[in-house]
Amino acid sequence: MKHLTQRYWCWYVLKKAIIITAAVNESVNTLRDALEHGIPHRRVLNLRKIMPLVGQKIQITCPTHNAYWSRPGRGDPRKVIEDYYLDAAAHGKQYEVLELVEGDIGNAHYYAARVNIAKPYEEFEKPMMAYINIHVRFFEWADRGVRKWTSGYNQMWWCKTCVNDAYFRAPDGVASRRPDWANDRTCGRVIDDVQFKPLNWNPDAKKSDKYLSKGAVTKLRHGDPRRFINGVAMDINYCVATVTENHKRIEGGTENQNWNRYRSSDFGCEWDLDGVIVMLEICSGYPRFALLTIRQRVVDGSKSSFDKLAELPLQYKWIDVIVAILAIQGHSSIREHPHLFGWKWVH
Repeated sequence: MKHLTQRYWCWYVLKKAIIITAAVNESVNTLRDALEHGIPHRRVLNLRKIMPLVGQKIQITCPTHNAYWSRPGRGDPRKVIEDYYLDAAAHGKQYEVLELVEGDIGNAHYYAARVNIAKPYEEFEKPMMAYINIHVRFFEWADRGVRKWTSGYNQMWWCKTCVNDAYFRAPDGVASRRPDWANDRTCGRVIDDVQFKPLNWNPDAKKSDKYLSKGAVTKLRHGDPRRFINGVAMDINYCVATVTENHKRIEGGTENQNWNRYRSSDFGCEWDLDGVIVMLEICSGYPRFALLTIRQRVVDGSKSSFDKLAELPLQYKWIDVIVAILAIQGHSSIREHPHLFGWKWVH
């Protein structure tokens, strides 16, 4: 009887693992397809230059921004200068808007959001409320105290709003007044809680293999940044397809056609996601690429009478899913290093 119980348990664990793996792969593929083709997805938002509503999130898009303890319009603006909260207004930080405020400082009219800049482990115990300026408009006083704007609405923005599917379901009259890129879901995509994971590199890389690495970097540096994830990274499916198209050897092709093309057997892998990542690691003579990953839950924490998978340690319940790739070295239109975007290092 004990032998049968052990056999049943082994069968149950194997079946459960197959189901979990299939579910995770389906979830990951769905997310990657949403990023590549602009399909609506609960984890994918878009950055737009509009004023947020209370409850929405904003993302700081200015490399040199500041947070304030006092609201705009006061005569004694108190900037957040404490070392512990000095990164509160770092490029790429996201906050939920708790309140919208406005105020004048001289001939400048500031629009700001009240946010909680407390660290994650003290967010509920000790909220720290501060104000972050979203954008500013300048004005002059005309006759009879009428305010006359001297700057446009789309000038001087430090933050953008993370919009969801409701933004793209706007009435035709509203959507038609926007530029074409604003109605494109593939522009300005952003994901919460992303992590930055540098790719390995090969100090003994062959000089003849440089074209694959160089071609990938050129594509990552000179693409349209509006179509990149979080403004800096290309979705991994599109990158793999591009690298494969540009560098996979053409069977039966001439020497001129294949001068910068390779066989997968040259690197001991295939022309797929895992294979292209291995190729980039082998061809890069210095740290050149980084992966943008997110944490994906593998099993839920609910326990049943026979679900011992729920008793697994926490580190086995999550996996890091690759969703995008970026170039981190050399001249680029995106000059900030990834850690300035508030991303976490993963070793």
